[in-house]
Amino acid sequence: MSLEALFLLNKCNNADYFEVLKAAVNDPYELIRRQAARMIGDSGSDELVPALVQLALSSRNNLRVAVAAKSSLSFMNTKAVIAATNNNKIISDANYTAKKLEEDSKVTFDPQAELKQRYFNITTLRNYNYHSLVPKVIALAEDKKDNEKLRVAAIEALSWFTHSYQRVQILQLCDKILQDKEDSNAVHEQAERTRAILQNF
Repeated sequence: MSLEALFLLNKCNNADYFEVLKAAVNDPYELIRRQAARMIGDSGSDELVPALVQLALSSRNNLRVAVAAKSSLSFMNTKAVIAATNNNKIISDANYTAKKLEEDSKVTFDPQAELKQRYFNITTLRNYNYHSLVPKVIALAEDKKDNEKLRVAAIEALSWFTHSYQRVQILQLCDKILQDKEDSNAVHEQAERTRAILQNF
């Protein structure tokens, strides 16, 4: 497989792309395996978890691939990761991630929690694409009773999930907001930007 072909399929982001990613974790070319690990993390699909776990276990002697696989595993559904392996280290890491996300979520999605901390947690999703949180972020973005600045930040954070398996749901959120004439200009403008970004990937 060529690296160019992998990047072209990445633009397609369809079922064929998923099948190629599953094969790419076994590619003899180290750079392709490393890119496949990153791309699986960008997707977050449970379907790709077994391939990513396999890559993590087979890359112990290749630091760059191992680091890429470990990083992407942290963004996947932790229950799917645990179900895909009996490796104690991977299970321990998944349990740690699940606990951290649960603790952070108690603040992020609590309207009574400190706004500054909620805002910080939401904006970190731009760099840490925890796919399991997308439904909760969508719900926050839809909630007109919540803080407008926080809602805008939530919609903006979702624009970074360009290859997420939940991309369609994010686009549906943007369309719903844009059809709501009673919502604010700031929320409308960010929904428009997020939709444009996702549609260009």
